[in-house]
Amino acid sequence: MDQALSADLANRLKADFGFVERPNWLNYGRCPRCGKKELFTHKAAPWVIRCGRESKCDYEANTRDLYPDAFKPVTERHPATKQDPNATARAYMAERGLNTSLVTGQFSQQHYYHPEKKLGAITCRFTLRDAKGPVNQYWERLLENEKALDRKACFGGDHGQLWWQPKNMQINDGDVVYLVEGIFDAIALWQSKQKAIALLTCGKYPADLFDSYKHLKVVWVWALDNDKAGRRYLAKHIDRCKASNICAKAALVPQQDPNKKIDWNDLLQGGHLAADTVTDTLEHAHYLGNLVIAESAVEKALIMYKRKGSTAFSFEFKQQLYWFKMDLDQYDKAYQMVAEREESWTEEQLREAALKECGNVQVIAQCHPEFLYYQANKMTDEAWYYVRVNFPHKGKAVTGTFTSRQIVSNSDFASRLTHVAPGALWQGTANQLQSLVRDRIYNIKTVDTIDFIGYSREHEAYIWPEYAVQHGQLFKLNDEDYFELPSGSVKTLAKSPELALAASYAAEQNPYEWVRQVWNAWGAKGLVVVAWWIATFFAEQIRHEHKSWSFLEVVGDPGAGKSTLIEFLWRLAGREDYEGFDPSNSTAAGRARNFVQVSNLPVVLLEGDRGEADAKQRGFDFNELKLLYNGRGVRARGHKNAANDTYEPPFRGGILITQNAEVTAEDAVLQRIVHVHFTCAGQSERTRAASEAIAKISTEQVSHFLVDACLRERELMQGFNNNAKKFENYLLSLPDIKNVRVAKNHGQLMAAMEMLNTLVTLPNQQLDDTQAELQRMAVDRQKAIGADHPIVQDFWETYEYLVRGTGDKAHLNHSRTPENLICINMPEFINRANNEYQKLPELQQLKRLLKTSRNRKFVGIKTVKSKHSQKAYLKCWVFETATKEKTHD
Repeated sequence: MDQALSADLANRLKADFGFVERPNWLNYGRCPRCGKKELFTHKAAPWVIRCGRESKCDYEANTRDLYPDAFKPVTERHPATKQDPNATARAYMAERGLNTSLVTGQFSQQHYYHPEKKLGAITCRFTLRDAKGPVNQYWERLLENEKALDRKACFGGDHGQLWWQPKNMQINDGDVVYLVEGIFDAIALWQSKQKAIALLTCGKYPADLFDSYKHLKVVWVWALDNDKAGRRYLAKHIDRCKASNICAKAALVPQQDPNKKIDWNDLLQGGHLAADTVTDTLEHAHYLGNLVIAESAVEKALIMYKRKGSTAFSFEFKQQLYWFKMDLDQYDKAYQMVAEREESWTEEQLREAALKECGNVQVIAQCHPEFLYYQANKMTDEAWYYVRVNFPHKGKAVTGTFTSRQIVSNSDFASRLTHVAPGALWQGTANQLQSLVRDRIYNIKTVDTIDFIGYSREHEAYIWPEYAVQHGQLFKLNDEDYFELPSGSVKTLAKSPELALAASYAAEQNPYEWVRQVWNAWGAKGLVVVAWWIATFFAEQIRHEHKSWSFLEVVGDPGAGKSTLIEFLWRLAGREDYEGFDPSNSTAAGRARNFVQVSNLPVVLLEGDRGEADAKQRGFDFNELKLLYNGRGVRARGHKNAANDTYEPPFRGGILITQNAEVTAEDAVLQRIVHVHFTCAGQSERTRAASEAIAKISTEQVSHFLVDACLRERELMQGFNNNAKKFENYLLSLPDIKNVRVAKNHGQLMAAMEMLNTLVTLPNQQLDDTQAELQRMAVDRQKAIGADHPIVQDFWETYEYLVRGTGDKAHLNHSRTPENLICINMPEFINRANNEYQKLPELQQLKRLLKTSRNRKFVGIKTVKSKHSQKAYLKCWVFETATKEKTHD
């Protein structure tokens, strides 16, 4: 390993796992699985870190998987030279732990080119052979551009009956030869003093190879990869060898982690094919192979009994669960009977026959429940065992969760199994269930869970239904419904919202054509909304760095295209046919769930401004949103226990408010809002066509955008952090902007525009115009803070008109201290306005908005002793007198 690379890996390992550096080793690292300080690795070649508690933990991880960014392409680190034209290929194999001196002259560094994609790659090439010797065909491994070329290796010519073996490997009478899938696997075994031949694919049956050595007594060991295809072909190939009287045995690569396939080369790198471990590893491989090719449940049970030595255990055969029990008394009797009947048999033959006669095998479930892992929600103190149920018929396997009670109670387990898996019946006893569960859940894998969809700050990863992104790397949901990230295993328990994300876009597609259409339809204001939406993909990171993330208010005329734009933006995040939810039609619990079910995604509030009569009863007020600005808790609820524990999840997303009228709330709320007003002015055939084009874009075409943006998290956040404070300071330098929060919010949006430009490269004019629009919006917001709602302004204009018209100011103001307070009896005011033909808004809306009056601050609704009314006391709306009125008086 390169000294620079090994030093970099050592520093990272010490920082992440707390390793202690020794002369040749890194020791005492904290194991992420068991938590003990037992991790160790070679200092000079830290390929693999493993836990020293082999019998209790056995954690193992490859540093290439933990730190993929540290491993720059080998083509950059070891370029070929005139003196060494094979330098890159040799370095690649060396980094896989292979001793290239064993295959000197048998590989070469070449180049592969894909004419359609117009892209090439440096390769490591091996010449293949047939029964007569080397041929012109070859196999080569790509050393770069694997994802872009969508392949790891390729062949040159037909390889149907071809294979590869080391040139200096001679097959002699009585040899054991392993048949593996890959050339690197064959080299790994050859390096471990085992003869091996690479077939290049698990489905190949090398009839020519067998014919060329049929005169020798060779034991052929099918040692395929331990995956679904390898196991299926293993049984087929063994049966075919038996039919042809070819001496064949079975082996499968032992797996450390069932969710991460490894091959013989990986075992070599992990030290499992070293001189002191290779025998045990091969014995285990043969045991696994024999289990796969067992022809009956009894035969499989006996194989397991010989290795385990246990007299009673459960096991799976052809997707049914069996129970094996050894009766030792019956065994002794059977052994004596067989010995008397077959005097010429060996001891091993006698034991085999006696075991078959006395071993008791019975079906305890006509299905196979696999305990995959343990998952827990630390915040709510809930936990489950995740189980996959397989069937012997062609029905699809199903998955479900079992609680601790359901796996220890025989009746509860039987009931839950039938509920999770249709037609699955448990026929075992309580003791058999106890044995089954004990064997399956001991040291079971633990998977972290989150109860929302989106970014998990704890894991520094985006967790979506089918994909996850961590540190610029994309991960797919595995077959067991969780993500295996370099930092650990995690899954989301949330079922909503449903996001249908694409990992990439079609090659012929222009992925960002929609940006031009947004500009054509809505101009700079449309790009402002897009920029806020994209920056919300990083809301948690923004709040962590800047302590807050602004709300966005999108209001305007009906028909201005607000819904069209927002529904399209949801399609960028993989959400189809959705705009938002109406907080006025939601309960407090329902709103709380909408706020916390996503992270680094927007929460869109629709028409929350309606002045309905029951709005107060429903309990929604925009002032509730204040704490969400800083990501504070949404709604606390108590745990179901005897303690005083509560659960108050934080707000992790962004708030977008869309309606026809502006938000009316306290100044503290309005300062948190960036206001965008859409109008129908300027609409034309061009804008209509662009809007219709946006509406026709499908989720499948653009849902890769969320993934693309999050894969560039580090780059985008670095730019945002550098720009946000700069733009904030610029806005504060303007004479029209005094409020720090207004400058901060709009400065963040200006930084978000630069983020959008990094992603899609906007024309300079569009970027400049949009930044100028944000500056104008900041100035307008500064003016709006402290100003009354237009309806409130109209109310006070009507009041002043009525006062001037009658010349009797005191008659409408019942205050005994008119220089300080204005006391208005609302029925009297309405009657006077109607008599003067003054139009007033709907009464409920007026009453709601008057409470937000700023110029004349609302004090309350009180019973006032009127100075001018015949009635001594009146119910009045009380306001403070405006400053200018006080001065005038």
